[in-house]
Amino acid sequence: MRQSQVAGGLLARKQGSPFVPKTTLHGASVNSPIDESRDPTALSRTSTLPRRDPSLDDQLTRVAGYMRGCGLVAHPAAPPSLRAELVGFLRSHVGDVLDEWLAGITRAFSLPGGDAGEVRVWMDAAMGRWIRHVADPNDVETYAYLRNHARDAFISGFPASRFLSGQMLLNQIFARHLTEAYAHEPRRCADLLALLQQEFAERMLNISDFFVEAREDELREQEASYQKSIDNAPALIFRLDSRGETILDANVVVEKTLGFARAELVGMDIADLMPAPERQRAKLLFDETRLQGNSRRGDLHLRAHDGSLVPVFFNAGLIEYRQRAFLQVICVDTSDRKRLESQLIQSEKMAAIGQLAAGIAHEIRNPLGIITNALFDLGEIVDTD
Repeated sequence: MRQSQVAGGLLARKQGSPFVPKTTLHGASVNSPIDESRDPTALSRTSTLPRRDPSLDDQLTRVAGYMRGCGLVAHPAAPPSLRAELVGFLRSHVGDVLDEWLAGITRAFSLPGGDAGEVRVWMDAAMGRWIRHVADPNDVETYAYLRNHARDAFISGFPASRFLSGQMLLNQIFARHLTEAYAHEPRRCADLLALLQQEFAERMLNISDFFVEAREDELREQEASYQKSIDNAPALIFRLDSRGETILDANVVVEKTLGFARAELVGMDIADLMPAPERQRAKLLFDETRLQGNSRRGDLHLRAHDGSLVPVFFNAGLIEYRQRAFLQVICVDTSDRKRLESQLIQSEKMAAIGQLAAGIAHEIRNPLGIITNALFDLGEIVDTD
């Protein structure tokens, strides 16, 4: 990702993007650094959360189950004193840890210097939410934000590995500071480190799922958009089995034009929609498509549900994706063109008949003029005698 894109994302946040949703914590906006170490009552707060998807609880429960099943939960029910002590340590050291962390990611991600302050503001707020979750695991505000960000905000514009690398660095720095602070209490240090690693493992697993879900949502949206564009295209579009001509899908225009429901068409051989004399021509077209990748011809018809024939221009292409392949057939209804061509031919015929009539009249008029002149001359001669 280019540096300009990083700056662009930060600028967009200033202008109201969902990079960091506005949150008020004890009167302090997330647009100013929050010193969590001075806020021992941070669990009581007023905040405007991103809309929480009901499925979030299911995901958090699922991840917790995986961790228990794999033996990753060192403290299933950590004593309140141990959790409170870890929270106190995190709040008192988060400022120094973030300073060190920011210097590390600035080098690693080539973060522009002007953006470092903005990232620090974001991380102050993010760490405040996470520390509140460590203090009270039922407080999942941090995950509501992370899920929203992975889908629609700043971090969604980067690879998951980039964001996760930064989180891993953050974990290492916290662990080192904790080890140094409790060097004189190795047993207590070990318990605190185990709880810290447990909380970070949960965070990393959920973030990974958030990124995967976000990409799956994007794919579903793209598929829906593709299907909508196919359905609303001004042509009859079929998707056929590449090894035969079985209909796998058809768009809405096919249903409207031919009078068949999509459910009726799926599984039908496209040859059943064609007049018998044209089926061999259609087979040649599909064979050519499989060999050359595409083919077309304009002398075919499709039979509607009521038995009427619809003239179409066939355009077939072979679509190959990974291990899958299918034929996409786009049929343009040429009924209007045929009707206009017929009208044009009829007009040309009438024009030709008009020209012929004018020529005949001209040819008849010439002899009549000669006869008329001759009779006039004879009349003159007779009158003179």
